[in-house]
Amino acid sequence: MRFGGVVVGVFVLSLCACTSCHPERAPLVPGRSPVYSSVVLIHAQYGDQGKAGIGTGFFIDEHVLVTAGHVLDVFMLEQVTRRRIGYVAGDSVAELVDIPDFRFIRHPIYDLALIVLPDVKPHAVTRLCEQYPGPGQSVHAVGFPGGKLSEAYGVVLSDYPSDMIFYNMVVIPGFSGGPIEFVGHRCVAGITFAAVEIGDRTYTYGVETSLLLDMLHQILDGSSTP
Repeated sequence: MRFGGVVVGVFVLSLCACTSCHPERAPLVPGRSPVYSSVVLIHAQYGDQGKAGIGTGFFIDEHVLVTAGHVLDVFMLEQVTRRRIGYVAGDSVAELVDIPDFRFIRHPIYDLALIVLPDVKPHAVTRLCEQYPGPGQSVHAVGFPGGKLSEAYGVVLSDYPSDMIFYNMVVIPGFSGGPIEFVGHRCVAGITFAAVEIGDRTYTYGVETSLLLDMLHQILDGSSTP
């Protein structure tokens, strides 16, 4: 059962910049799910020393990439000198491709963004779930902590706010904006946002992909930020 309202007593850790933690990982099995082929590394190089901001995204349309809003924030910094995405090949990033042009739209409430890349095509487009995992059902997250393809597994908690997904696994910086796959259904149910501390335990939360639909219509209709 889900509940509405505000989560109380939760300390949120951005997955672009949080304290070190240790995810529960299973061996990576490339090609097991079509989700892998839609996932990309988001890479923004900036500063005199060539520092890089790293996050994750995944394609839901031929030129439309989903990511977290705080990943887009880094991507949009004025001091960014080079913006690229990296495609998945096996268990690593095969190549980084420059992004010469893009436009975007942000959700007015949630830490969620869509980026249109007119000059870039995905290796694959992922399927969004029509139904969402319930309590105790398995989910699977994919991301790029440290720029390396990684994954984590967990199960959905029994109670979580409407439109959101809380699950009992710990993911680390670099997973932000990546897909939450509904295991066994070969579709994406959510987008990873952040780790949360509830009492003495750490969990991860994201938002359901249902929130992407209105945004997708807006950005395909052209009512988005150039």
